Amino acid sequence: MTQYYRPKSIKKALKLMDSLEGSYALLYFSPRGKHIMEWQTGDLIDLSETGLDTLKFKRKEVLIGALVSFETLAKSEEIKSLWSGVLSESARMSATMALRNLATLGGALLNPLFRRK
Repeated sequence: MTQYYRPKSIKKALKLMDSLEGSYALLYFSPRGKHIMEWQTGDLIDLSETGLDTLKFKRKEVLIGALVSFETLAKSEEIKSLWSGVLSESARMSATMALRNLATLGGALLNPLFRRK
């Protein structure tokens, strides 16, 4: 039977992944109940509450979580003010608003179509 987990931190998510020994799928938003049974995997780990969807600004660095949406990058005033607005404008031009709300930085970076061989 498929189990559904929603850890509250990255540390807890990593511990859970270790305990499940690879028999899981990672989610970044909660699936609809009827779709859970369609997954061809073991358990489901929802990462939506781990804080990976946040921007953090430190003195000389910007930390962008893997689950930050392109729409968040496009609308963030702090991101617009950095690097002549290039990151914000790139995110805005990447897709329609609906797709920018779904697309994440981590998803784009891990897309196998964009990897060099």
